[in-house]
Amino acid sequence: MKHNPFIPFIVCAITFFILAPAQAEWSARIQATGQKINGHYKSQITIGAGLSSMKIKAPPKAPMYSCTLGLIDLPDWSGYLTTLIQPELNMSHMWALAVNPHGNTSGFNEATTTLSWNPSQLGDGIFKLVEGWDGTGKELIHNMKNKSSFDVKGFNADLYFTIIQENESQEN
Repeated sequence: MKHNPFIPFIVCAITFFILAPAQAEWSARIQATGQKINGHYKSQITIGAGLSSMKIKAPPKAPMYSCTLGLIDLPDWSGYLTTLIQPELNMSHMWALAVNPHGNTSGFNEATTTLSWNPSQLGDGIFKLVEGWDGTGKELIHNMKNKSSFDVKGFNADLYFTIIQENESQEN
């Protein structure tokens, strides 16, 4: 039997096509960086919009961590996610974040975790960061495209924030 050198290429191309997350119109990574320790001190999530929705569950928390970041799986709060791509059909989108800025390793003092992102990865429109999980809290950042980080201070408990994507025409 003669060996065909194109078969491995075809298999790789088909595998890439099936496994590649080509459904996202846009996606942005947001990272939380806490106090550097001998344990977990960075967390990352991915938000975005595309042809269809995609959810990836978050793994269990590490035994030692100085911060955590997760997306809340609304509306039922069935757990945390690391990725949430929403259908592009909507004019606006919301992502609820849970941030623990302290973790289980920093004693009893308040700690700071920095959320950071690349503004060029964000989709069209205005991206607001507000307090709370339901999008009705105090506005903390009017447009995340004009900043690349935000400090979160607190203790060993989840603090909730919402990222709201609005079309520029929706802005008041």
